[in-house]
Amino acid sequence: MQNAPHILIADDHSNIVNVLMRRLQDAGYHVLTALDGEEVLLQTERDMPDLLVLDVKMPKLDGYEVCQRLRHNQVTATIPVILCSGSSTEVSRLMDQTVQLGAVSWLHKPFTSEELLEHVRHALLHRGQEPHREQ
Repeated sequence: MQNAPHILIADDHSNIVNVLMRRLQDAGYHVLTALDGEEVLLQTERDMPDLLVLDVKMPKLDGYEVCQRLRHNQVTATIPVILCSGSSTEVSRLMDQTVQLGAVSWLHKPFTSEELLEHVRHALLHRGQEPHREQ
């Protein structure tokens, strides 16, 4: 998985992070994790992932604020972001805010592995990177 795209998953629920991490690793991606918005910003500047999958509701900084800060930083402005939320009240806001925040897409929890991988592949292709798989 040396040449595999690096994906940073951020969610304040470690069980969700672990499930998503396994799904993405099984698909051939290198996965980084964070449990809050501040950790996302630190990891992103340090590791420069190819894609971020951000939960909207996180401590310290929520996914919206993280996305805005990434877009205002010249170094991180082009990293694709997928926003996620389990709140049905957030769905309409996600639909409205995704483009404004510069996110490439959004997912409503719970979502299937296939939905996640489809969004990830689309986001990476959008950035010009296809997933590399170990043979």
